[in-house]
Amino acid sequence: MESSARLENENTDLLSQMDTLRCSMHQLKEMLVEAHRKCAEERRESEAKTFKELEFKHKTFTHNDELLVETLSETEAKLLKAMKCNTTLEQERAELFYQVHLLRHSLQELEEMLSDSERKYEAIKQEKEQEAQAHNILKRKYKKMLEFFNAV
Repeated sequence: MESSARLENENTDLLSQMDTLRCSMHQLKEMLVEAHRKCAEERRESEAKTFKELEFKHKTFTHNDELLVETLSETEAKLLKAMKCNTTLEQERAELFYQVHLLRHSLQELEEMLSDSERKYEAIKQEKEQEAQAHNILKRKYKKMLEFFNAV
């Protein structure tokens, strides 16, 4: 009985841990989606801002080489900033994928442990049923012996 209760407690704990891992995986996926969304949004904003600035500067530009060089250097700086942002987001993405991989591996291990626990539980349950049957048989034999000795 204690083994069954212990196995059921372990089973409950394992199911709770699986739910926690699933929740963590869901949160990590949401974080990854949010990171992608932010990156795309920053990229769009940067491109829109750069485009507006370039469009404005183009209207006001004279053919002065000095202004063109200044605009080019600003654009290169923005491009470098965007590239750094992309690199950072890619690193975060890789880290999130690694964490998801670890969580999946942990989940597989927990599922295996749960499966083992269920098999052990079934074996113990069968053993207890067999013991109960044997106990009932012995009780009947005992009653017959008592009746026999009382009759004699």
